[in-house]
Amino acid sequence: MVKFTLLNHASCLLEFGDFKLLCDPWFEGNTFNDGWGLKWKVEDPLRFIEKATHLWISHFHEDHLNKQTLEKILEKNENIMILANDSYNFKISFYLKKLGFKNIIILNERKIYHFKNIILQRYPATGIDNFLLIEFEGKKYLNLNDVNLSNKALRL
Repeated sequence: MVKFTLLNHASCLLEFGDFKLLCDPWFEGNTFNDGWGLKWKVEDPLRFIEKATHLWISHFHEDHLNKQTLEKILEKNENIMILANDSYNFKISFYLKKLGFKNIIILNERKIYHFKNIILQRYPATGIDNFLLIEFEGKKYLNLNDVNLSNKALRL
């Protein structure tokens, strides 16, 4: 069974059986010099951190890679497995290692990764954006976040 919980902005928890993927967590504060705030208040969003087995961050913007939230994740779930999105122009794994995360798997673009009954593939889009293709029980799920797909990206 698949369960989807929208937490805020681009933050969500995708549950595929015992594989629980926390995506783009941002739970408090403002970003972009206080220009952006969260859309709504989620009751105790940190409880989702404890449930998560894996963490995916689509790109290097503070509304997706939020330092305050990441520090809380490290406090609550230091063993969470990071699915690092390292691209040619940035290394999320380097940033997360500096924060103190230890369990990091780098997802190279377009390579297939198997995790028990889950198949993952990371695809680059335009600029710094990436999306994640998830296959579970014969069905495919696409985590786009705020990816805009160019014609070139669609062809690739």
